[in-house]
Amino acid sequence: MLVPSIIYSLVFSLCFADFDETLLYCKTSPPKLTNGLIKRDRVSYYKGQGYIGSMEYACLPNFHLIGNKIVTCKNGTWSKMAQCLRTVKHCSPIDNYPSNTIIESNNPTLFQNDPQQIVVGSTITLRCMDNYEFDSNSKGSLTIQCQNDGTWTAMPSCKYVQVACDYSKLYLPHRSRITQMNFKFSEHSRQFHVVGSNLEYTCEEGHRLHDGKTSMIVECLNTGLWSPLPVCECKKTLFFDVFYFNFVYTFSCLSN
Repeated sequence: MLVPSIIYSLVFSLCFADFDETLLYCKTSPPKLTNGLIKRDRVSYYKGQGYIGSMEYACLPNFHLIGNKIVTCKNGTWSKMAQCLRTVKHCSPIDNYPSNTIIESNNPTLFQNDPQQIVVGSTITLRCMDNYEFDSNSKGSLTIQCQNDGTWTAMPSCKYVQVACDYSKLYLPHRSRITQMNFKFSEHSRQFHVVGSNLEYTCEEGHRLHDGKTSMIVECLNTGLWSPLPVCECKKTLFFDVFYFNFVYTFSCLSN
């Protein structure tokens, strides 16, 4: 049994006499994976000659792996390194917006022009409808954004605001009188009247509005202001006498 062993050793020595075993080792340490981390380390520094073994990697959150997750030292060279690319998540289109809101700006970035995939970071701006205002106690915002996890930020809430006009801003224009009032008081003060409240002004005898009418309605608008007050004008008639080519003019207001 000793003879075959001696023969084997002799043959091996003759065949691999010129072989440099350091060629099996990687001279450099395992490569680092950008945006990644080491999951399993099976690399060792062998006989002070170099590195042997393999390294398994994983990507950081929000990144995904492209390529082989295991890098191996083979024939003195590390195998091809994988890549960790940022994961582009998407949000689905919003089907139902909060009540009492209006879309003011809606121009999200689409992924590969697909309307069903909205890129992270895209925003949509809303505004509250007339007579409503943003509820600062709500968790949402009037600008909603597509987040990294593929969801939208919290939706806003708009609460009703009772718009009213200040009665003290009204006055009695010259040569006019109030002939009818239809007021609805605000829930906060009787000095304020809600939208739609109105009163009728009528011009005095011999006076007309600019359009020739004798009365007009002044109304509380949804801006919280009263519509313009009337301006009653004297409608004049002209009388003249001719005496030796001298004209004498007399003006008087028309009567109703």
